[in-house]
Amino acid sequence: MVQEHLILGVDEHDLQIEKSRWLTENLCIKVVETIIQQEPASLLVRIGGKDVPRLSMLVRYHTIMHSEARYRRRRLHLEKAAAATAT
Repeated sequence: MVQEHLILGVDEHDLQIEKSRWLTENLCIKVVETIIQQEPASLLVRIGGKDVPRLSMLVRYHTIMHSEARYRRRRLHLEKAAAATAT
């Protein structure tokens, strides 16, 4: 069953950061599709300026089996270790 999660951000970079943070917190997720849309202008955008979310990202995903989550957690750990040694 496909599930959905909505992420709001001020720009695409902000959306990617929030998506990465969310995926790190939820290791049992396999992303099926992401859709980025510009949110319609509103009075809040005019008042709030640059800090008001202007884009949304709809993430469609499946919850994966426990063994797949373990593999993903291990891969994430190895990627972080490689990044730490590269700097």
